[in-house]
Amino acid sequence: MADFLRTYTELARIPSAPNNPLTQDEYQRLTRYIALARGGGPFTPEQVRDYQAIIRKLEEEKPLNRDIWPLVALGALLLGMYLLGKREQ
Repeated sequence: MADFLRTYTELARIPSAPNNPLTQDEYQRLTRYIALARGGGPFTPEQVRDYQAIIRKLEEEKPLNRDIWPLVALGALLLGMYLLGKREQ
């Protein structure tokens, strides 16, 4: 699963400023989350929720920006991985 996550995150690109509606702190956290995903994780439940909140903000500001879609999909993948891991416990 970690290899899949690393491969998938190669598609993820954070919109550059000034097209980026995120605060500096949100941008830095998002960058760390993508780096963590490229490293194969793991993510805590709080990190998954925070990642999704940041991406939701990007999605609300730029709903037609195709560069955001891989980030949204990564959020769904992270949530699915978290739920799968929780179910196996």
